[in-house]
Amino acid sequence: MKFWNVASSMEGELFVSTHLTERGAMKAAIFDCMDFLGVEDGDSRMTNHASPNELETDHQKIMAMDEKDLLHALRLWFEETWDNDCGYNIEIVRSSLQA
Repeated sequence: MKFWNVASSMEGELFVSTHLTERGAMKAAIFDCMDFLGVEDGDSRMTNHASPNELETDHQKIMAMDEKDLLHALRLWFEETWDNDCGYNIEIVRSSLQA
């Protein structure tokens, strides 16, 4: 059985959440990035890089996204956290349960 772990670290502390679906892990990672950046549900937030894209912050819209849209949104959120002074890092790691 496959699982997806959202592994994050900040200031030397490690955090992991486990999800039954990749889609659930992507949503959790997006919400974790939002929490780290202090972005509230529905806040307006533009990306820091040259792209004119606005980051999706509406929790209901994120929950309703399909895998393709979640992956695009997740990549944008990950880029927002790459350059930080807190040592914040996040990734999704696929694993499996062996009997």
